Amino acid sequence: MWQTGSGAQTNMNVNEVITNRAIEMLGAMHIAAAIEVYEVLLPGLQKLHDALEAKSKECAQIIKIGHTHTQNAVPLTLGQEFSGYVQQIAAKAAALTGLPFVTAPNKFETLAAHDALVEFRRDVNTTAYSLMKMANDIRFLGSGPWSGLGELILPKNEPGSSIMPGKVNPTQCEAMIMVAAQVTVIMSLLLLEAAMDISN
Repeated sequence: MWQTGSGAQTNMNVNEVITNRAIEMLGAMHIAAAIEVYEVLLPGLQKLHDALEAKSKECAQIIKIGHTHTQNAVPLTLGQEFSGYVQQIAAKAAALTGLPFVTAPNKFETLAAHDALVEFRRDVNTTAYSLMKMANDIRFLGSGPWSGLGELILPKNEPGSSIMPGKVNPTQCEAMIMVAAQVTVIMSLLLLEAAMDISN
């Protein structure tokens, strides 16, 4: 398709179709969001938190070079590095709590805006970006192993290449990055849906 400018004609029409279909599929969006958070997201984040905490303790005695601006810096332990990730997840998980539901003290505010959903989107986006940063760190630290940093040995979960035996690709990190990117897109659609709901 060819058109001029920023494509506002197409974008606005497509956005309206997508958001209205999302409204049909989601129904009561606050309840749907809360159920997904409490049944899927928070238990998943708790598992990740526990795994990172265990890895932090397991690696408490492994001393490595720290980096700033990709240059060698102050030594630290691998456990300390992972402990930073533990704290990031714990803080974000705490920010996502919000049940039980109560009636809004100001009905006009809830009719005029969806501030709770906007804040929810912010917290989920922040969590997604934190996870993306962790995955990128681990991928970077495991690069190489000879011409990259090669500080971490990534697990060999599947063959990395049919023409390069022994190659290990950071597939779990890349999967996490793709999921995090998808979450940010979904959260943007949720915000758009809320805006469309208010305008209707």
